[in-house]
Amino acid sequence: MLASPYAVQTTGWSIFLIALIPIPLIYFYTAILLKRCLHKFQELQSYDDIAKKAFGKNGLIIFLVLFYLEIYSCLVSYGVSIADNLVQITSHQIGYSSPILNNRWLLTSLAMIIVLPMAWLRDLRALSFTSLGSTISVLAVVLCVVWVAI
Repeated sequence: MLASPYAVQTTGWSIFLIALIPIPLIYFYTAILLKRCLHKFQELQSYDDIAKKAFGKNGLIIFLVLFYLEIYSCLVSYGVSIADNLVQITSHQIGYSSPILNNRWLLTSLAMIIVLPMAWLRDLRALSFTSLGSTISVLAVVLCVVWVAI
């Protein structure tokens, strides 16, 4: 949500709107398909079960590799975003006299060391708490922007 203005600036309104409409529709249709699948096969409990039922054992392995790769990619982009913000915060708070704290590579690595263990979780329900925290932080930023605008 917060990256939308940058996406509009770099791609333009037309491409942004072209991508804005079909993506939620794809997510909605996927949710409908998952609901139908879970109602038809009561024994299925997780994404792993659905992938194994749909694609077999080899498909499950490919699914798991792609699934964890996607999670890791999201965490990497999140870590880079955090590190970019940490660079701005530390440069304003501490000043440019500290080259260690202003080093973008060091802050990116630090953010990834903190965030990376979430990709190793076997039970991904713990990520929902991270999602809740992200939602709350986005709402806080939006409220701050509205407050400044008022």
